[in-house]
Amino acid sequence: MKKLILSLTTFLLLLISCKQDNNLVEVQIPEPEEPVSTLFTNPSEYKASGTPFKLFEITYKFDDFSDCIEGKTLENHYSKVYLNFANNLNNLVTEKRISDWKVSQICRETNPEEKQLLHVAGGFYNHTLFFENLTKEKLTPSDTLQVAINRDFGSFENFKNDFTSKAESSIGSNWVWLILDKDHKLQNVLTKNEENPLMKTAEIKGTPLLCLDLWEHAYLTNNKIGKKAYIENFFNYIDWKKISTKYEDLLIK
Repeated sequence: MKKLILSLTTFLLLLISCKQDNNLVEVQIPEPEEPVSTLFTNPSEYKASGTPFKLFEITYKFDDFSDCIEGKTLENHYSKVYLNFANNLNNLVTEKRISDWKVSQICRETNPEEKQLLHVAGGFYNHTLFFENLTKEKLTPSDTLQVAINRDFGSFENFKNDFTSKAESSIGSNWVWLILDKDHKLQNVLTKNEENPLMKTAEIKGTPLLCLDLWEHAYLTNNKIGKKAYIENFFNYIDWKKISTKYEDLLIK
């Protein structure tokens, strides 16, 4: 009798347990979130339409200078702003039948009244030099260029401070440049909008060696990197090898 009662009790407990199990709701435990990586396009994907002007083909990635320029900012700068200037300049030189002119010639010889052509040619020239100037390599000026910097600024530190001060104090859409003037002296100068030191409108004329874009589209994305950090960290990514070669070639001419 006791065995029968025990068996019935066990059966009832199992029945209740099974019924309760049927009412259970499975709860999924979320997996730990993985860091979201931002994907950038390949710079080689972007090509100017028309001829003769093409984008400078960069070999670095858009996110290689993240403490200076956010990857998305550099990507938009190259793939939209720069590309737009290249396309518009190709259209304009075809229309004006000056497709055989170099962009430096357009900047030098175009009269101030030709505002649209100067703006577009300046935008293309300026951005080309800007993207050419950047590198991941840690470089310094050649001995020849360093001697000239010491001669005209007193020291590299003086040159850097003067360049930085001009950039930080500028208000509006400007560019800051290191140029070689007509007397073969180095100077830091500012220009407005898309003007450059080659143009007839430039207060101080000379051949550009180095430039920094001070338009907000060059460094601001959601205000994560400000103007001060952009200017200061720019000096970590300057292609002094290319600039030194250009300077030394100018001395021969």
